[in-house]
Amino acid sequence: QARTTYQRIESQLDFDLESDRYFRQDNTNFEGHDALEVQKTFRQSLANYDRLLLTAQEGDQVLLRRLEILDTNPKYKLLQFQKSQLDRLLPGVVPDQQQQQPHGQQEHAVDTSHLSRLLVELSTLFHERDVLLSSLKEEISSCDIQMKLSSMAGASDEDYHKAVEMAHTSLQQESTAMQDLEVNIESQKDLLEKIF
Repeated sequence: QARTTYQRIESQLDFDLESDRYFRQDNTNFEGHDALEVQKTFRQSLANYDRLLLTAQEGDQVLLRRLEILDTNPKYKLLQFQKSQLDRLLPGVVPDQQQQQPHGQQEHAVDTSHLSRLLVELSTLFHERDVLLSSLKEEISSCDIQMKLSSMAGASDEDYHKAVEMAHTSLQQESTAMQDLEVNIESQKDLLEKIF
């Protein structure tokens, strides 16, 4: 969904440039503001969002590749064994590490709490990433620079540039979503290293 929004915004910017080009062809005396220059800071932000999306997708791909390994690597085949089969494969355990079970059976204690905690943390990061992408999408949508620029009809090039810069700076300063997204992606990488 984030990729679709990115492509829609990029397509709209391209459409605006193309419209400006056609208008200038039909109106050769027109000396208005260059649409490419007006879009410059937004295109830079869009390129940054594209890098973030690519990083997130790469993180997902790493996770998917590692999950595929679970199906093919023999040591991960053990995950398909039942508990009783795994118990038989464990080497001898010191008696105080065993727990007495009903009917006189002994159970080998295998602590998976650390792995469980890491997987819960990873799941939480995925959820947070989705929320952050939605927030970022809303922040970009709420930044209505086109309305602001159209209300400035007759302004100088410098005024247009200042308005675009102010909108861009405001979005970057007020948007913690982009910074939080970068932190989230780095945290995912660290957790994946710990898990695998």
